[in-house]
Amino acid sequence: MAVKEPYLWDPNQEADPEIEALEKALEPYRWKGKELHSELPPVGPGRPAVRRRLHPATWAAALLFIVSVWSLTALRGRNNLQDYSLAVLSGTVEVDGKIWQDNGLGLGQRIRSEARSRARLDILDIGSVVLEPETSLRLENPEGWKESQGAQHMLYLEQGRISATIFAPPRLFQVATTAGRAVDLGCMYTAEVDAEGWTVLEVVSGWVAFEAPEWQLLLPFGAGTKARPGELPQVPVWTREADHFRPLLAPLEAGDADPAALHALLEACDHQRHSLMLWHLLGHPKLAKAHRQPVAERLRQWQEPPEEVSWQACLQGEAAALSVWMAEFSWAF
Repeated sequence: MAVKEPYLWDPNQEADPEIEALEKALEPYRWKGKELHSELPPVGPGRPAVRRRLHPATWAAALLFIVSVWSLTALRGRNNLQDYSLAVLSGTVEVDGKIWQDNGLGLGQRIRSEARSRARLDILDIGSVVLEPETSLRLENPEGWKESQGAQHMLYLEQGRISATIFAPPRLFQVATTAGRAVDLGCMYTAEVDAEGWTVLEVVSGWVAFEAPEWQLLLPFGAGTKARPGELPQVPVWTREADHFRPLLAPLEAGDADPAALHALLEACDHQRHSLMLWHLLGHPKLAKAHRQPVAERLRQWQEPPEEVSWQACLQGEAAALSVWMAEFSWAF
C-alpha cells in the first residue's frame, strides 16, 4: 500500500484513498466518549501545532491485539470444552444417560459404554483414551482438584477399564479414581476400577506416577499396582511376577515386624530388577523400623547411593534422598 507522507502527518493535505478506506473501516471502533482535556505547556516558537494521527495500520494492530486477548481469555474461561471429541468404536455409548449423537462434550459429563460397546475419547493432539465395555468415565475440571498440580486434562474413572495413550509433558494429563490419581509422565497404560472398588494400574510404555493422599509411586513400563479407597496403594511389582510377589509383600505393607516375612521377600529378590519393589518398600509409611536396615542394605548390594545422599536419610525413607538414589537403578528414568 502506497503511503503519502503529507496526508499521513497533516489531514489537510490531499487524501490517500487506501488510508481513507481503512479509516472508514475502523470508524465504528473509535472512542465516542467525552474529549479528554488537559493543560499543555505552550508550544514554543518554530514548532507549529500540528494535529497528528496514528497510522491506520497502528489502529488495526491495536484492535487485533485487543480481540486476540479477549479470545484467549474466553477460551480459557471455557475450561477446554473443545479439547475432547468422542468416537464410538462399537455398540452404543451414552453421555449423561442419553445415546451419543456427536453433539458436543462438556466438563462434568459422564460417558458410559455398554456391555458390548467401546469408544475412543480424543484429547486435542496429545493422545486418546479408549473406553472398554461397561466403563463409566467423567470429564473433570482440573481447577477443582487442588492436588493435581500442572493438570490441564482431568478424567475420573468411576468404573470399568480404559487404555490411555498420551504424548504430553509430565502431569498435563491425569486420571483420578476413588483410590488416587494416575499422573501421566508420557506413556501408555491401562487403568481399571472393579466392582469392589479396587484400582488396577499397569504401565505398557513410559512412566506413570500414582498419587494417593499419603504416598506416591513411580511406575516404569512393565510395572503395576493396586489400590483401594482409604488404604495405601500396593508396592509396585513387575506385572509378570505379581502373583509370586504380592503374597510376600502383603505382611510387610501391613507393618508386620516378623523377621521371617522380610527374609522370605529378600530371598525371592534375586535380581536387580527387584530393586523396584524394595526401593518403594523402603519409602513405605508402614514398613517396620526393624526392616529398614536390611532392605536398604540389599538395595546397596545392587547400587550404592550417590555420595551427596545421606545414608541415614535413606534408612528413614526420606523422599528426597530416595529420589536421588532411584536414578542409579537400571529401571529408573
